[in-house]
Amino acid sequence: MTEDQANYKRLLTLIEGAQWQAFTSEDGFALRALLLVGYIVTTVTGDGRTRLALTVKGTHYLNALRSEP
Repeated sequence: MTEDQANYKRLLTLIEGAQWQAFTSEDGFALRALLLVGYIVTTVTGDGRTRLALTVKGTHYLNALRSEP
């Protein structure tokens, strides 16, 4: 697994678990990449917070990453 793939796996796992506090300012570029390829979507809550969620495509990708050694 490449360094990028390990980072994507970490981010997708955090999104899956709704662990928003674990993101860092350095995650922005990778999150944008995941958004652009359709692995995640963003929503804005009623109180103005942005939330991320996995798409079906993102869930499949995360499962594939988890199956790699």
